[in-house]
Amino acid sequence: MKFKSYPYYDHESHSVKFIDMLKILQQVPQGDLVLLHGCCHNPSGADLSPEQWEAVRDVALQQGFNVFIDLAYQGMGTGLEEDVHGVRLLAESLPELIIVSSCSKNFGLYRGTNRCSDPSL
Repeated sequence: MKFKSYPYYDHESHSVKFIDMLKILQQVPQGDLVLLHGCCHNPSGADLSPEQWEAVRDVALQQGFNVFIDLAYQGMGTGLEEDVHGVRLLAESLPELIIVSSCSKNFGLYRGTNRCSDPSL
């Protein structure tokens, strides 16, 4: 399997390099798989705007590539519903969508350990 990266984050402006990202997505062949973060992009934290999600949807439909969404941080950005705006848009628009959701971060104390001091529990 061949992998190719697309530009995403501009460290100087602290924003998504969306124009550059879109140029690469416009070259993705039909049937290829594109990985996107649904929200709270790791490691940058920079998310696509609603308008940018619409543009990604349009390019995915035009090019015919498949979208794979990593959704590990839902609820840790703006809110549970707000964080999945792009995911819902793609789910309503694309013929197929792969979503991988993890609750290891939002069902616990992130970067912490929960302990109970009472051994009888």
